[in-house]
Amino acid sequence: MVGLAFTTVWNVFLTNDVEELVLAYNSTNGESFTMFVLVVVSAILGVCLTFFFCLMGSIGGPLMAHFTGNFKDCFLTTAGFIFFEDIVPSRSIIQGLLLSLTGAGYYTFIKYREEFSKKKPEAETKIKSN
Repeated sequence: MVGLAFTTVWNVFLTNDVEELVLAYNSTNGESFTMFVLVVVSAILGVCLTFFFCLMGSIGGPLMAHFTGNFKDCFLTTAGFIFFEDIVPSRSIIQGLLLSLTGAGYYTFIKYREEFSKKKPEAETKIKSN
């Protein structure tokens, strides 16, 4: 948390980004309400994203966060190929994406199986004791 606060202070106040933001806000010539709405919507979406990421981590554990992070990276890279034309996907890039996604899925499967095998004996002893 201290690192995040330090980075925020550094980026906003020490690099004069506040002045640039105020200048950009004042130079919109009557469209400042649109910019205000966009900033508020961006802030709300940031809070929602943080909330849902914490919810995912508390329900699914760090393993789910790891897998969804890798899946997101592969999805965004693929979307970048579709929407932007500055990089042409080559055979090695596509193989790397598939390898990354396959490795993340396999790792998740192994860890899930380990967790399931730990919980299974506990459930069997509860059933047998009843």
